[in-house]
Amino acid sequence: MSSAATSANAHRLSVLSRVLAASLGGYMLMLIVDVALAFLLPITPRNAFLYAVQSGFLIYTLVIIWAFAARTASKAWLGLLLVGTSLALLDAYFYWQGPAA
Repeated sequence: MSSAATSANAHRLSVLSRVLAASLGGYMLMLIVDVALAFLLPITPRNAFLYAVQSGFLIYTLVIIWAFAARTASKAWLGLLLVGTSLALLDAYFYWQGPAA
């Protein structure tokens, strides 16, 4: 296999990885942010849920932009992993605390 073919395959895999980061990673991050916002917003639970779901579209768009703006595909995945993990821990904390009194 020539060097040009190897380079083309590496580029294709990088683009595929970014597409997966944008689509799957963006969807998962959007869900995690929705849950965090529903817990954090100081309004009624019904309104907090609606606001969180509406803002999910903005989050998803920003993640897609991030996935293709990152210098490498691994940095895109690392950014998604760091933000997602920290927000998932925050969600777990609020979930185990139970409803506010």
